[in-house]
Amino acid sequence: MPPDLRLEVELQPTPFPDRTRYLQAIGSLMYASTGTRPDLAYTVGYLARFSHSPSAAAWGAVKHAFRYLAGTLSHGLRYARGNPAPLLGYSDCNWGACVLSSKSTMGYTFVYAGAAVSWSSRLQSRVADSTCDAEYLALSHAGKEAIFLRQLFGELGLSSSKPVLIYGDNQGANALTKNPVFHARTRHIRLREHFVRDMVSMGDIVVQYINTGEMTADIFTKALSRDLFARHRGRLGICAP
Repeated sequence: MPPDLRLEVELQPTPFPDRTRYLQAIGSLMYASTGTRPDLAYTVGYLARFSHSPSAAAWGAVKHAFRYLAGTLSHGLRYARGNPAPLLGYSDCNWGACVLSSKSTMGYTFVYAGAAVSWSSRLQSRVADSTCDAEYLALSHAGKEAIFLRQLFGELGLSSSKPVLIYGDNQGANALTKNPVFHARTRHIRLREHFVRDMVSMGDIVVQYINTGEMTADIFTKALSRDLFARHRGRLGICAP
């Protein structure tokens, strides 16, 4: 999806006459994005927001996604044989990404044996009042998935390290996962979102800082430039045969 696409700010959008066709197209893209093409997750989630009243510009973006998919039809997730590296997670958030609601877009991915095994791209349920707040909520979301995956791996007889390492690129949010003190600036954060702090204290997950340029989950929070998109796509393990 083009990085400069902003469908929310169309003042007088030209309606797309066939809403059913739009919904069918979104459904097809969603099927691919939830199966073997996590690189489509952000695009599909973004375009699905306009399903109630799609515009001609939104339909153009849908066709752009299909052209991209057609051009990379042979691409897929490639997992390595042998003794894989431990399960590894990435969590990121784009603060206030939605122009209309000011809600943030958060995303995560977990990589195992060289490719993604789980991923998510979604709007947060509430408006975050700071980047730290938004990133902390994203870490809580990713932490719950880490617990689920570790339990699933155990049932399947696969190796999984404890704690599961999750990378975050916000120093403030990372520090909150380790600090038991309720600072005045974070008093508003809901108790259920402090679940991530409990996961850290119990040794289920550990959060470490990573440079924003190396944050693979960035691909789930915003439309990226072509070069950066290709780089993160490769880190998800998506490649041609």
